[in-house]
Amino acid sequence: MKKKILFLVAVIALVLIPVKAEDSLIATYHNDNDKVNASAIQLGDNLKVDKDIDGIGLIMGNSISVSNKQDYLFALGNTININDAATKDLFVAGNSITVDSKNIERDAYVAGNMISINSKIPRDLFVAGNSVTVSDEVGGALKVACDTVTVKGKINGDAYLDSENIVIEDGAEVTGKLSYPEDAKITISKEAKVNEKVKFVREDEGKNKSELMTTVFDRFMAFVNLLIIGVLAIYFLKIKSKDEKLDSKYITKNMVRGLLVLLLVPMLFFVLLFFYGATIGLDFVMLALYIIMIYLSAIPAAIYLGNTLLKGINNIYLRFIIMLFIFYAVRFIPVLGGICTAIILVLGLGMLTYALQDTFIKKEAKK
Repeated sequence: MKKKILFLVAVIALVLIPVKAEDSLIATYHNDNDKVNASAIQLGDNLKVDKDIDGIGLIMGNSISVSNKQDYLFALGNTININDAATKDLFVAGNSITVDSKNIERDAYVAGNMISINSKIPRDLFVAGNSVTVSDEVGGALKVACDTVTVKGKINGDAYLDSENIVIEDGAEVTGKLSYPEDAKITISKEAKVNEKVKFVREDEGKNKSELMTTVFDRFMAFVNLLIIGVLAIYFLKIKSKDEKLDSKYITKNMVRGLLVLLLVPMLFFVLLFFYGATIGLDFVMLALYIIMIYLSAIPAAIYLGNTLLKGINNIYLRFIIMLFIFYAVRFIPVLGGICTAIILVLGLGMLTYALQDTFIKKEAKK
């Protein structure tokens, strides 16, 4: 019971205010002094990650410094420094990001505000942010979407720079095509080498860029919040990884239940408001719970579908993370994204309603 209360407090805190978690390493099955012999998730405020991970490393916190080794590295936070971390592919999102590692083996995906890439990227580099600096060599293509980009190193492929301000400094080289908007302010040093320059017209030239960046950032933060809440739910409620088959009857029942809740609760709210006004209080409590359940609906759906569709992964945390990421990635697909999002919402809402109903019945049975 205490763990459930702790989890509820954590959920409310994450929904309403920023959270600072104590440094802790979870989602590991084998943890010794020198190495974590499994994939791991680390949450905290100020994190210095230097213990090697035999699997996927997911690091989330305020200030993060990473210098360990893992198969794949995911880092989410405010200030992030990737210092000699060894990984196949790198995924980083935050405010101020510095990548300074010679041990990245393949691709890097970076999103943030102030971004500095000071190390070689053997294959492709994808960056989205406000101010971006690429100081070292990129083995493949460079794709950047930002306000200001500065290129100082060698790009061994095409460079696609969707930026307002572009600076190609002394010693920089682009062996492929340098593509940039026709209305961009571009400065190319006489000492720089560019094989071919191509101008393009932005497809959404009339769209307000600040609004677009705000939308992307809001979606990213929603994903991060749900990710943290889901991890805490699995941890506190002791949800285990188990292989399941897709149960059509179970899915149908929960989708019907979720659809009824989705449609009937707002109607009930306005009925209570019409007959009793704002004095009853119950209507607003019900509405608040309804909004929170909609917000959290993707979590139970991701856990269930992770257990049914990702049977090759034994770690419940990784199943959840991958499935939740798929949910958010699908949202960007026209038409299909809207349909899938609606299905996930209704399914998850039904599962949450059933869980609350089951908890209430068990509580009444004990009386």
